[in-house]
Amino acid sequence: MSYMSREEKINALKNPEVRNQGIENPAGKTMNELSSEELAGIQGASDVNPETTPLCIAASIGATIIFSVRNC
Repeated sequence: MSYMSREEKINALKNPEVRNQGIENPAGKTMNELSSEELAGIQGASDVNPETTPLCIAASIGATIIFSVRNC
């Protein structure tokens, strides 16, 4: 489609007949058009493996016990 001003794009997207003629959505692809890999990348789950250490668990349990003893 030829160059459109911002107002023309907004009006075209509001009109269902014009919208179906292939105007590109300014927000990008819809969820149905994204692949599983793209969805995982957007969500942030594509390359991150959750990890914890015994030290983290012990420290959180210890802090909970200390807080509970002091305040209860």
